[in-house]
Amino acid sequence: MTPPSKGGGTIMTLSTLALVSLFPSALAGNFWHISDLHLDYLYSKGGNVSDWCHKGKSEEEGTSGPGAGPAGEYSCDSPKTLVLSALQAMHKFQPKPDFIIWTGDSAPHWRDPSPPEDKYIMNVTKSVFRHLDSLFPDVPVVAALGNHDASPPDQFPVVPDGENKTDEYYTALWQQGAFGDHIQEDGRETFQRCGFYSKVLKLAEANLRMIVLNTNIYYSDNFTEGSDPCGQLEWLNTTLSETSEPVFIVAHVPPGGFERGHGEEGMKINFNSPKEHAHDINQRFVQILTEQRNAKKIQGQLYGHLHTDTFRLFLDPATRGEAREVAFMASSVTPVVWGHINQKESGVLGTNPSVRLFTYNNTDFRLLDYSHYSLDIAEANKGDTGRQSKKKELVDMQSKKKELLENVHNSRRRRDVDVVAPKETELPKGAALSNSSAIASSNSSAIVSSNSSTVAETDEKSTPPPPAMVDPIATSPNKEDANVTSEVSGTHETKEEDVNRLVTKWKLLYNATTAFNVTDLSPSSMFQAVKAMVTSGARGSLFQAYYRHNTAGHPTDSCKEECWRDQLCTVTRLVEAELNSCLKAKGTEGFFYKSELLDPSASTPLALSTTTPAAVTTSLDGEDDKLSRVTNDNDNLTLPPLDVTTSSPLVDIELEVSTSPPIRSDQPKVEPVPEDGESVTTKAVSTVLGLLGMLVLCLLCALGYKKYRDSRYRNQEFLLTDSVFRYDGYSQLDDD
Repeated sequence: MTPPSKGGGTIMTLSTLALVSLFPSALAGNFWHISDLHLDYLYSKGGNVSDWCHKGKSEEEGTSGPGAGPAGEYSCDSPKTLVLSALQAMHKFQPKPDFIIWTGDSAPHWRDPSPPEDKYIMNVTKSVFRHLDSLFPDVPVVAALGNHDASPPDQFPVVPDGENKTDEYYTALWQQGAFGDHIQEDGRETFQRCGFYSKVLKLAEANLRMIVLNTNIYYSDNFTEGSDPCGQLEWLNTTLSETSEPVFIVAHVPPGGFERGHGEEGMKINFNSPKEHAHDINQRFVQILTEQRNAKKIQGQLYGHLHTDTFRLFLDPATRGEAREVAFMASSVTPVVWGHINQKESGVLGTNPSVRLFTYNNTDFRLLDYSHYSLDIAEANKGDTGRQSKKKELVDMQSKKKELLENVHNSRRRRDVDVVAPKETELPKGAALSNSSAIASSNSSAIVSSNSSTVAETDEKSTPPPPAMVDPIATSPNKEDANVTSEVSGTHETKEEDVNRLVTKWKLLYNATTAFNVTDLSPSSMFQAVKAMVTSGARGSLFQAYYRHNTAGHPTDSCKEECWRDQLCTVTRLVEAELNSCLKAKGTEGFFYKSELLDPSASTPLALSTTTPAAVTTSLDGEDDKLSRVTNDNDNLTLPPLDVTTSSPLVDIELEVSTSPPIRSDQPKVEPVPEDGESVTTKAVSTVLGLLGMLVLCLLCALGYKKYRDSRYRNQEFLLTDSVFRYDGYSQLDDD
């Protein structure tokens, strides 16, 4: 029998393990990452989709035809309502982050008759900064410039290396664009010279150094020249060498290629200027970040520009069999994105607007997880597309108001009426509830799974409403700026109720560790996820989930063998020669040098889940080709979308909303390799120890209970035998 002292020690050990399993949550901090707002002041509800959703002839005359929805369109940039809803949704889901990272691109894509001017860009950046400052007071904002934060786009002035002077445009961004209010004074010189800087965040547990780069000078910039424009690469290497703090790399344009940019000539890398040095700059950039001494300091890399949800692995230069760094690209707030439908055709792909909340270890700043929130544009525009004439809209409004009043009095008897009055919602005087608002109110609670809905309800009840905006975006037009027109004036002012309605439609799409089946977001863990996607093939459930998230749940063409290779080659190959070599390889070869060492048993393709929406695998091959001239910003071609509206079937992403979806039995088991010096209190070890402790405790309880039952049965058997013996003895004496 176990002595009491040992039993007590066992109980204490198990209790300690259980507490350790919960301890990592206390070490977690969080931050928001947003990118590519592309706010278009000229976006008009009901506007011409073939002309960036601007107000056109069709709207003025009330003719029928496709028109822009109030929440946005997949062929157009962001309306003001959408941008405000994204910022307020961030406040709703996490009002107190440790910091916010914003990776640029404020202005829209249109260039006809001329692109947005400097004052337009300054207006947007300053206004977004003020909104963030109002919603998140005292929260540091770390902002990088995007290629559309210059006029004309991509063209950033470059001060020759060695000249200690500032540039007029960067100085204007510092002063008028409010960048100077969010960058420490020691970053002034490099920012005003070439748009990059370093900033130290003094957080609760430790300091974190942000190295913010202007990689736009490597992207289609006609001003750049030389092998190291602005001396930025040398500055990056020196800063990494001299710093003693953990580092985040923040920039807009990432190295490597675009996963949806495979054309007839192969795939190009994003760094393409200056032309004669572009390949060397890309290779040098990757080399600096993968050097062992630098990689140990870098805890995160965050980029934008691609508009898609993806990531990149920086493999060791010798074997390409070890991941030293991982970089995450945030998908955009703007719904517009272009890409190659196949090797010969390009077109509008579209993505749902997204924002991302990262969780990190606040002692060493390792990335642990992220939650990806998105807005389904197609769902948000239902019933309120703005495609009716104003006269017809007035008639419909009066009709809906009448139906609404009837529903209030007869809701129990009229359950089949299209427009249902939402509970606890007050109808403003003289206003009618739109059909989309009613549908949204009823659907918003039904579409979310149990876990995410609990989070949403908690946020809505416990989180105070966002503070009043200090400076509404472009509330007053600048008469000198021809780009900021009457769209910004009171005649087209954004209604607060429209913004609030959209905020309720932002939902949790997925959590990274669950989606990738990993314990954290370390380079080794994400490399394990890539290996699983390589071995399982194009139809593997892990890869299909990744591909569905690539456009935030918005269905595009189905992803087969060629598409699968495009996606994963861009993840693992960041140098153009290696990238195109990977694209030409077969099977599991080419992604990394150690491909042949993959476990053959894991190479069986995973079956798609029976709940995978059919829309995800619907091919666009049979569609009429009207998108061939629509081009991708990543190819530096900016023709406006043609008069085409591709209607895509809705995607049921209910499973993706759950924070803890079940792990499929046919999904490959991913076992990340622990980092050197990893603490036993990490999430993976503590969770395993906690579960093991609980199992041991249950086993001890079961053994104790069994022993108790056996002892009790023996006692009962003895008493029964004794009673029989006594009874029989008494009977015999009585007979005598």
